[in-house]
Amino acid sequence: MLRNFNYCFISVISLVNNLKQKKLIFLIVIGLLFFCPCSNAVPQTSNIESLKSFATAASSDSIKSRLYLSVAKEFRFSSLDSVVHYGNIAIDYAMDADNTNMIIESLLELAYINISIGNREKSMQLYTKAKQLCIDNDNQYLLAKIHLDLERYYSTISDYASSINSLDTALDIINSNNYSYLKPMVYNSYCNLYLLIQDFTIAKYYANMAISYSKQDTNQTNYIGNILLIGKVFFRNNEIDSSLYYYNRALTLAKNINSKTLKQKAYRKISDYYIEKAEYELSNLYIDSSIIYCNELALTNELASLITFKAHIFSLKGDYRKTLKHNLQALDLRENIGHKTQFALHC
Repeated sequence: MLRNFNYCFISVISLVNNLKQKKLIFLIVIGLLFFCPCSNAVPQTSNIESLKSFATAASSDSIKSRLYLSVAKEFRFSSLDSVVHYGNIAIDYAMDADNTNMIIESLLELAYINISIGNREKSMQLYTKAKQLCIDNDNQYLLAKIHLDLERYYSTISDYASSINSLDTALDIINSNNYSYLKPMVYNSYCNLYLLIQDFTIAKYYANMAISYSKQDTNQTNYIGNILLIGKVFFRNNEIDSSLYYYNRALTLAKNINSKTLKQKAYRKISDYYIEKAEYELSNLYIDSSIIYCNELALTNELASLITFKAHIFSLKGDYRKTLKHNLQALDLRENIGHKTQFALHC
C-alpha cells in the first residue's frame, strides 16, 4: 500500500491537460504494443541458450566458469533456483581451473541470491569465504565489492550501523586503490541506505554525489539510474512535483540511449507520481508502458509487482473485479517463478 502523503499541491494543470489530450492516442499505442505475460520468456531463453552453447563449446574451464556465471545472472529476475544451480556450476569450473577470481565472483553471486531467498546464514558464510580469498590473494577490487554487497545484507536485517560501516570500508579501499569508477556505486548505496532511515537531507547529498561521479562515464546507464534515484528521494520526501522533473529527465535520457531497462524503470516511477495525484488512468498508462518493457526484458519478478500495482490502482477506482483479476494473474506469475517473493509493492 502506498503511503498517504500530506503535501502542498504545486500547479501542474497545463502538463496534465496536455497529457489528457494525448490519452486516446496513448491508449491505442499501448493496445498495439502490449504483450501478454507468457511472451516474456522468449528473449531471455534465447540469450540463455546461446550462453550455454558457448559454455559447452568453450576451450577452457575458466571460460566455462565465466559463461555459466553469466547464465546464472540472466536468471536473477525469473528463477532464483536457477541462479543457485548455475552459480554452483560456475564455481565447480572455477575450482577445476584454479581461478581464484572466478571462485570469488561466483561466491558473491550465490551470496547475493541467498539474501533474496531468505537464506541469510548461508549468504554470510559465502561472503566470509569470498572475503578470506580476497585477503589471501590481495584482491582489493573484489574486496571492495564484497563490502558493497554486505551493506545490502545488513540492510535486510535492519542493522544500519553495520551497513554504514561496510560502505565506509568499501570507500576506504576504493580511495586507497584509486578505483574512482566504483564511487558512484558507493554513493548510490549510501543514498538508498539513508532513504531507509528517512534522513532525506543526507540521502539527497549522496544522490548528488552519485550523479556527479557518474556524469562523465562513457556508459550513461549509472548516470541515468542516479537521476531516477534523486527523483525517488524527492518523492519520498513529499516533494513529488520535483520528483516528476527528474523522472521525466531520466526517461528522456533513457530514450536517447535506447535503454529498455531504464525506460521501464522511469515509466514505473512516473506512474507513482500520477497515483499520488489521484490521476489513476494516467498512472495505469505508465504502468502499461513499464509492463511492455518487463515483457521484452523477461523481468518476471518486476512484472508480477507491476501487475499487483495495477490491481492496487483498480481497487482505488473501486473496480474490484479487475483488482481480483490482476492479483490472481500476479500470483500465478510468482508461483511459476518457483521461489518465494515478497508481495509488497516496489517503492
